[in-house]
Amino acid sequence: MEETPLDAWQQTVAVNLTGAFLVSRAAIPLMKRNRWGRIINMASQSGRMYTGFGSACYAASKSGLIGFSRVLAGEIGEYGITVNCISPGRIKTAMAATFANEDEIDRQYIVRTPLRRVGTTDDVAGALRFLVSDAASFVTGTVIDVTGGFFMP
Repeated sequence: MEETPLDAWQQTVAVNLTGAFLVSRAAIPLMKRNRWGRIINMASQSGRMYTGFGSACYAASKSGLIGFSRVLAGEIGEYGITVNCISPGRIKTAMAATFANEDEIDRQYIVRTPLRRVGTTDDVAGALRFLVSDAASFVTGTVIDVTGGFFMP
């Protein structure tokens, strides 16, 4: 954290937290008029716990996103709008592949995960499909952890 440049902090917060704020603010009026909507924010296990993998600015932005989502859920629920987060663990993505020690990070994750594997984008998509469906009409202000059991509060 001590070596993180201020501009890196600001960019991470802008993308992960301010971006969600701006998109939500733009979409909510239409959702209110329709008396229905789904806002699903992409958090991270780094926003829920110390993982040893994420940076402080990334973790702070994702933690903030979880708090933002819960408050927003309370503010707009009466309009039939749900607000939730998906909190993925280690998922095989292009972003995950940018780490120089990707295989070592995967190995460390796998040995700490009950399901003994790294997740896939299909795993995250399953949680997303649930949250946009009518089956989740009474689910709001929550976080769905897609971590293979890495995070179990």
